[in-house]
Amino acid sequence: MIATLCIPRPPIQLPDGQIINSKAVYRFRLRWTDHHPASHYGLGVLLDYKGECFDGFMFKHLRDMIGAWITTDDPPRIYGALGIPKNEPGVLSK
Repeated sequence: MIATLCIPRPPIQLPDGQIINSKAVYRFRLRWTDHHPASHYGLGVLLDYKGECFDGFMFKHLRDMIGAWITTDDPPRIYGALGIPKNEPGVLSK
């Protein structure tokens, strides 16, 4: 399963006041595992690149504040690992 957290790059304001919008996106690989103490009922958890749990609260915060999203080839597994409803926006299928 492939899951990538995508965070849009913020606009840059130049000293003269001009704003440059970038289409660049920071991408961070997320790893799903069910071999973690935080995993319940076989739903698994998502781990970031440092091995720390990435949960639904952090996802909702990043999505609502800066427009982050997750792309994956297995959305139901991501919804279960994050503990969010299946109709929650921000999880995109590849």
